[in-house]
Amino acid sequence: MSPRGLGAHGLKRGERKMGESELFLVTIYSDIRIQRLIWRPATLMSFDEGGVISDVELVEKPVIVCDTCGARVAVTDKDVEEGLPMGYALCDEQYLIEVVCEDCRRRYFAGLRVYRSLDEALGGDDG
Repeated sequence: MSPRGLGAHGLKRGERKMGESELFLVTIYSDIRIQRLIWRPATLMSFDEGGVISDVELVEKPVIVCDTCGARVAVTDKDVEEGLPMGYALCDEQYLIEVVCEDCRRRYFAGLRVYRSLDEALGGDDG
C-alpha cells in the first residue's frame, strides 16, 4: 500500500498481503472492467442529527488520480499516447484497493506483479 494506506490496513512497507490474498497490479487502460469500476461516481451522503440519511449526491469524476500523490493517471489508450503516467489498479482477489501512478508503483509496489487484465491476474486469460 501507499504510505497513507499501509497503516490503515495493518501492513508494513514491503508486505504484499492483505489478509490471505496476494496483492497485484492491473494496468487500467488495458482492462475495461477496471475502467468501469474507477469511473463510477462517488456517492456523498448527508445525515441529520438522528443519523437518518437526509441527502444523497452522486459526484462524477472529471479525471482519475493516483491515491498516493494525486497525479493524474492514464486510463485509456489515448491518455497513454498523450504521455500521462501509467495508471495501475492495486487489487487482491476481492477488491480494487487503490489507484497508483507509475512513479508510486515503482516506489511502493516494485515487487508486485503487473497484469494487463483481471482475467489474466486471476488465471482466466493469458493475454
